[in-house]
Amino acid sequence: MLGLKKFADVHMHIEDNDYEKAHSLFDFVADELGVTDGALLALDNYPPCDRAQLFTSLYFKANYKKIKLRVFGSLYEIDINKDIPFDVQVQKLMDMGCDGIKFINMKPEAYMALGRGINDPIYDSMFALLEKTGFPIMLHAADPEEFWSDSSKMTENQKLAGWWYGDGKFPTYEQIYKEVYEVLDRYPNLNIVMAHFFFLSNNMPEVVRIMEKYKNLRFDLTPGHEMYLGFSKDIKAWREFFQKYSDRILFGTDATTTRSNDITYKKYSLVAQGLAHDESEFPIPRIPDLFVRGLNLDPETIEKIAYKNFIDLVGDTPREVNIEYARSEAEKLLKQARTVEGLERSVELLEEFLDKTK
Repeated sequence: MLGLKKFADVHMHIEDNDYEKAHSLFDFVADELGVTDGALLALDNYPPCDRAQLFTSLYFKANYKKIKLRVFGSLYEIDINKDIPFDVQVQKLMDMGCDGIKFINMKPEAYMALGRGINDPIYDSMFALLEKTGFPIMLHAADPEEFWSDSSKMTENQKLAGWWYGDGKFPTYEQIYKEVYEVLDRYPNLNIVMAHFFFLSNNMPEVVRIMEKYKNLRFDLTPGHEMYLGFSKDIKAWREFFQKYSDRILFGTDATTTRSNDITYKKYSLVAQGLAHDESEFPIPRIPDLFVRGLNLDPETIEKIAYKNFIDLVGDTPREVNIEYARSEAEKLLKQARTVEGLERSVELLEEFLDKTK
């Protein structure tokens, strides 16, 4: 669709740790969508979780050949390994061969499960290390504003997922941004990508403000569809924005093993058409009764967003996976998981990783 020789997806997941489905997903995005590079974002700290996405992702990084995969690991902050200092955990991720770190802490339900935001002083030594090393960060913070203000604009699936936050039980929309900015003010040189365009496509003045203030800040274009509805309200202004900040925007789809290839293709189509389609309206692939307009960007800008900026973020050569060190960490985690009620699935998955990497 974009006609690129190289194409990178900065936002992918192996959510269910199913090796067969993961292989099928990667074949599909490589063969049908043309993906040559990608980042697997592990969510081991996002309850409910199985504590093994990191190791499954490292396995595919080391063994899958059609795509140059990178892995963004995550912290253990609940039950097992939660007492290991976070800067030590980050160093372990680096030593195992991760290429970055994924935080979903500022998504409201994750925030509630952890009981703190990333501005908590408990994270200070970790952020100091991340700033010093330039280790890439992918941060999911907030959600669409209507999840707090207008449930009528939410889909039924979004409501069923528990993403209505306007009942007073969750941190407010404003609080989440305030706490993220506190971290960025403390550590202004963090090498950080805000997932899902930081849910700010309806607030261009704020996007411009933080782009100018935090020079290492980037955004990815991974849908929600509401992002593209926001862009469509002022295509001319957003085209100028994309051209000005073309080296700080990245292509992402949220491709995952828990969705069908059809949905993955439709997400890809939305992002691709959002960049390349002319200003005339086109239907959102998954929601054909909603229409958005394209930014009609030039090929050079699209190439930056779809490939070059990913390489600038993580480098052309993935960090080497230290499989023996990863195995030793998995063995430690397995020993702990066997002692915790409710982690039977984690035990199975860790055993599977160790068996596959003998």
